[in-house]
Amino acid sequence: MQTNNRKPKVLILTLNSSYPLTHGGAIGQYYILDGLKDKVDFVYCTIVRDQEELNDIKLLQKKQPNLKIYFVDNTQQKKQSLKQIIKKVIKFPYQIIKLFVLRLLNDTHNDFDLLNDDLRSSGLISINTDIDSKYIDLVEDVLQKENITQVQLDFFATMPFALMLPPKVKKIFICHELRYKRLQLASESSNLSAAYKKYIIERMRFYEETILQKMDCIVVLNEDDKQIAEKIVNNVVFAQNAIPDEMIYRYEASKTFNRFIFAAPQYHTPNALGLSWFLDTIYIPNIQKIPFPVYVIGKWSKEYQKNYSKYKQIVFCGFVDSIQPYLENSILINPILTGAGIRMKVMHAMANKVPVFTTRFGAEGCYSDDEKSHLAFFDSPDEFMKIIESANDTFLETLALAGNIYYNTAFNKEKLLQKRLDVYNSDK
Repeated sequence: MQTNNRKPKVLILTLNSSYPLTHGGAIGQYYILDGLKDKVDFVYCTIVRDQEELNDIKLLQKKQPNLKIYFVDNTQQKKQSLKQIIKKVIKFPYQIIKLFVLRLLNDTHNDFDLLNDDLRSSGLISINTDIDSKYIDLVEDVLQKENITQVQLDFFATMPFALMLPPKVKKIFICHELRYKRLQLASESSNLSAAYKKYIIERMRFYEETILQKMDCIVVLNEDDKQIAEKIVNNVVFAQNAIPDEMIYRYEASKTFNRFIFAAPQYHTPNALGLSWFLDTIYIPNIQKIPFPVYVIGKWSKEYQKNYSKYKQIVFCGFVDSIQPYLENSILINPILTGAGIRMKVMHAMANKVPVFTTRFGAEGCYSDDEKSHLAFFDSPDEFMKIIESANDTFLETLALAGNIYYNTAFNKEKLLQKRLDVYNSDK
């Protein structure tokens, strides 16, 4: 442990802004940035690809004025040459034909299979990180300029940066999810061949394990990931994130309840798979027996919404600036079946005294075998309908208050932040 009173300096490498707080990764990052801003000298290095991302970085700087931010600005890319434009125009008809042929070849699979299977996602199964050389050069410059001795790498895409960091620099990887674990779970619902699925998963496992061995410390967000990571490296720390103060705005539980809310975007495959499973196998078959409509908050495609357009009880709200108004009189429904990491949706609901109905997997990291009465669990239609039978206002208010007590105990802010501070202060 460091014995002087100097604040540790940590360079954070990330490819996405930690603000606004619109997804779990940003929430987890920002929780640490904001919570330890007076105890850690954070330096931040990222890439800005368009005007929206530039606005996000400016907003982060406004929220954290003392945070030193460096970024590669790719918003002003050079205009394409006439030759490049002509090439694209010539190539366009070929691309249309190619897409049409691919669609015919895949006509044995429906659109849901193609769009919501993690093992069909080129972004998820790829082990290539396509990074502008300017970013690597920027990191090199920041290491020298800021006299950096420890670097935090956030998310899967930053893992290979460990390969370019000097040996004496402490490398801390924040493992929001183990990608091969996610692919293993997703493989159960994928109709790809067993041989191909094994190839994809084992290739990812080899890649992750090889790079993780380059890290000096791995921070994991749940106990299951800790057990897996400890088989790969020696220094694994279980140190969870939680909900930033600005996202906690309800101090009383509702007395009456009149709707379910599902707050998540479609682009994250586990959200699409989970919602479809819930609506198709639980909600719609029992729609006459379930007294609550379902409000879906977040960006969902028109094609997806069309599947449920005839049910007035299923309401797609689109992207909203704040979820706060939707939490009143609501029950969070969390039918997640695949994925990894810790469940920010569940934590956010508990922190705001909102009752939670969830799959057991969907609440990973938010309960234990000894403490689980603060959540209503369902992994089948029968389990869900049993909950509905007892879901009166008194039961739901009690569930909300129990969830809040669990959150404040299990995710005690002072203890969580101290765990992360110990990582930064440790010589290991």
